[in-house]
Amino acid sequence: MSVRALALALALGVAPGTVVAQAPAAPDDAALMALGKKLTVWFFEGQADSLYAHLSDGAKANAGGVEGIRQHMSDFSSRAGSEMGVLVEKMTRRNGKPQFWHEGTFSNFPDALVIRWVFNDRGEVDGVGMGPKSGTPEPDAGS
Repeated sequence: MSVRALALALALGVAPGTVVAQAPAAPDDAALMALGKKLTVWFFEGQADSLYAHLSDGAKANAGGVEGIRQHMSDFSSRAGSEMGVLVEKMTRRNGKPQFWHEGTFSNFPDALVIRWVFNDRGEVDGVGMGPKSGTPEPDAGS
C-alpha cells in the first residue's frame, strides 16, 4: 500500500486493507411498481407462497405463514367478488414508506377498493392494506 493510500485510509477511519461495504441502494419506484403489479397478480391468482417469499421478516411473523395468506385471499375474494376493472395503479408514499396502490372495482362491492403494498428500503413487503378507497389513509403530501 502506498503512503498516499495509507494516509487516505487513516483519514477516512478505515483500517488499511479493509473494504468498506455499502448497503445496496433502495429499489427505485419503477422497480417497486413492477413488483407491486406482480404481487397483486399473485394475490388474485392465489399464489400465497410467492407473496410470502417477498415479505419482510416482520411481515412474515404477522402473516400466519402461507396458510394465513391463503385465508386472507379467500376472505377478500368472498367479500369483494371478482375484479371488474382497474382504475389506478401508482406509486405513492405514506409516513415516508413507498407504497404501490392498486385501485379497482369489484363485483360485490359498491365502492372502489384499494390494495396497498408497503415496502421497506430493501424492496420487501412490510405491510399490506386493503379496503374501500374512502377509508384509505391519505398519502404523504407531494407523493
